[in-house]
Formats: sequence, C-alpha cells, structure tokens
Amino acid sequence: MTKNRSPLWPMAAALVLLVPGCFHFHYLTEGPPARFPAYEDLQHAVVFGLAVVSPLELGRICPSGFSRVDAVETFADGLAATLALDMYTPQTLTVTCTRGEATPSTPGP
Repeated sequence: MTKNRSPLWPMAAALVLLVPGCFHFHYLTEGPPARFPAYEDLQHAVVFGLAVVSPLELGRICPSGFSRVDAVETFADGLAATLALDMYTPQTLTVTCTRGEATPSTPGP
C-alpha cells in the first residue's frame, strides 16, 4: 500500500529554501545625527554570518562618534547568501556619524 502524500509539502519546502528573507537592525545612540550617512557598503561575512571578513572601524569612520548604524539584508544580499548556501552572507551597512566636529586638542599647561 502506498501513502498518498500531499503535493503541497515539496512546494512549501522549495519555497522556504529558495526565497531569502529580508531583515533590518538599527543601533541608535543618543548623539544627534548628521544630515547624511558617512558610510554605506556591504559587510562581508562567512559561515552563516558568524565570521566577519572585514570588521567596521567606527572610530576611523566617525572620529567624533556615531549616531546610528543600520544593518539591512536586502533581497539581493539574501539571494547571494542563498546561492552560496549561506557560506557567504553579505549585509548592507549604513553608518551615520554624530553631528558636529571633533573638538580640537588644546595643549596642556
């Protein structure tokens, strides 16, 4: 006797595996944001996103501090991760610095 399986479960499984999900993460500080982001680029990670290839150097990007960091997985990022079987997982990062200039250093007495 053969079991009659529903034809929907293979299609649902294929849909889950082939359609990447999108997410976003926002990290905010209390500093007033600048008008425009200072940095926007891909953050490259490997092994299911556990190891970052080139960490962000916020001190170099925003010497006076940052106001906001947004990490977004766009459809293209998710598609690249899916095609690479999550061994490569890119995210789009946007960094907004705090408003204002770095305070100039003054010589001591």
